[in-house]
Amino acid sequence: MADIITMTPIPAWWPGATSPATAWQPLQSVVDISAYDEINITIYMYRASAAVSLDFYTDLQNSVDDGKWGLAALLAKGTGAIGEGVTQLQIVTTGTTSQLRYLRWLLTTTPGSSVAFSIFLSGRRKGS
Repeated sequence: MADIITMTPIPAWWPGATSPATAWQPLQSVVDISAYDEINITIYMYRASAAVSLDFYTDLQNSVDDGKWGLAALLAKGTGAIGEGVTQLQIVTTGTTSQLRYLRWLLTTTPGSSVAFSIFLSGRRKGS
């Protein structure tokens, strides 16, 4: 049976700042995914006044926001422009792909747009 992992305990809200039009998930709420070899991501987009892209990155640490997350292993990209509703992704670790310890999202949208969303993960533990 899969474990349920909450990535956004309350809906994340991007109020429509003019610049920049990107936002990283706060470090204190990144998720440790090291125990899982398969992760299903479900994104609930409550409000999207413009096109939204959510990309997911991993890194080995969650204590310093040093900008290296963008250089870390990119796990899931390609949600592309998503609108209101539900979007699902799957990350599977195989012999040729790997994930680092922590998972974090990066939101990209049009300046001035407002966005509200929640992200939930379900993970299959390694060896199960």
